[in-house]
Amino acid sequence: MPLHNVTIDDASALIAYYNPNGIPWKDSPSNDTLEGYWDSTYHSSNQSGAWSTFRFEGTAVYLFAATRWMHGRYDILMDNQQVYQGNGHTSTSIFNQLVFNATSLSPGWHNLTMLNTDPGLYIEVDYIVWTTVMSANLTERSGTPIPRTLGNMTYDASVWDENTLGSSPYMVTGTSGATVNITFQGNGIELYGRTGPQYGMFSARVDGYESHELNAYSGGVHNTLLFRQDNFTDGQHTLVVTNRGNASLGIASAIPILWSNGQDPPAASNRIHTGLIVGLALGLAIGLTMLVLLWVWFVRRDRTYHGLYADERSKVPTAYGPEYEATPFIYPLVHLGEQTSPHTPRECTGQKAQGMRDSSYHALPTSPGAGSTIFEYHPSPTSLASPGFDHQPGSSRPYTYNVPPVHVVAASARSQAQAPELTMPLRDSDAGPIVFPPAYSVTVVPRERD
Repeated sequence: MPLHNVTIDDASALIAYYNPNGIPWKDSPSNDTLEGYWDSTYHSSNQSGAWSTFRFEGTAVYLFAATRWMHGRYDILMDNQQVYQGNGHTSTSIFNQLVFNATSLSPGWHNLTMLNTDPGLYIEVDYIVWTTVMSANLTERSGTPIPRTLGNMTYDASVWDENTLGSSPYMVTGTSGATVNITFQGNGIELYGRTGPQYGMFSARVDGYESHELNAYSGGVHNTLLFRQDNFTDGQHTLVVTNRGNASLGIASAIPILWSNGQDPPAASNRIHTGLIVGLALGLAIGLTMLVLLWVWFVRRDRTYHGLYADERSKVPTAYGPEYEATPFIYPLVHLGEQTSPHTPRECTGQKAQGMRDSSYHALPTSPGAGSTIFEYHPSPTSLASPGFDHQPGSSRPYTYNVPPVHVVAASARSQAQAPELTMPLRDSDAGPIVFPPAYSVTVVPRERD
């Protein structure tokens, strides 16, 4: 895999500009052609002895600028040693020119310096690219941005002010010694903020590594990279940024740097934010609760349904209920096989049959709505008869029963004198099974009489 390169603009606080006579470097003059410059910005100085320096950790560095008619000679120093002399003069403006590069540097920290050696002519810086010390078998990617808000960064809110004007909000402090602590997971960190006329010196330090003294001053206002450092071990680190002097410091956000081999993502990339874990746990708990409640609802509904069904069945009238009562057919208690002649009921026109006692009559309820009462006669044991049998060849079927007469007498509507006579003999078909109302056939239970 290719080595990783990082590009920074001339407005970054990582690039420092100095002038021995105190005249600031020009920052992207508005009356100049800026379209040809990277990010439409550049820094230039026509003061002899003016210099620009950039400190980085890497293995290579590339310096880009424009060559123009008012540019002159310059020297390049690597780690305070002169390594190159160049001339930026051309009759026409040529942008995006590589004016110096150094490769095959030993992995580690280096200083690149550009020095103006031609009085009255300009040198300039457009942008710088450098190669990090990350191994060639690794890849770099950016982690989740860390906003400037409390809870993500730690600072004393009483000395920091929010500035939400414009499209790039930030927080700013003018208090010397005001700090911001940024905790992150990864192999490096980038800090973004403001450079401009009102900003000045600040320091940045990660854990116990070397502290970096940087300057956020610039002739124009820019939202840019304030600080970057990488090559940390995997795990958690803390960046401490401190405002130095009487100028201001503006901070917008920070972005962790993650290095991985592409097969085993770094531990930082596998972390699940605490809020996400809580949200997942809460969602799971709510889901399980809903399932339990739904199950309870179904069980209750099922029990209610079966309870109502059972109640409906229990409402079916029975033979011993308060409304209906039925008496099963009673066969005469004599031994079968004894012959008896057909019995013709006596004529009853208003009085009980002769020889019948009052105790022989017992009231039986009739079917609902009949408006009458049935009286059943129970003869004395001496009057019981057995059913006779037809003596025709092959016949064993009883042809008649010696059953006492049953009279239907209206209890309230008709008197005994109006009862109809039974003039026909009872036949074997008359002694068939008693047919109850349809609902009775399911639940008729014989009742034991008092």
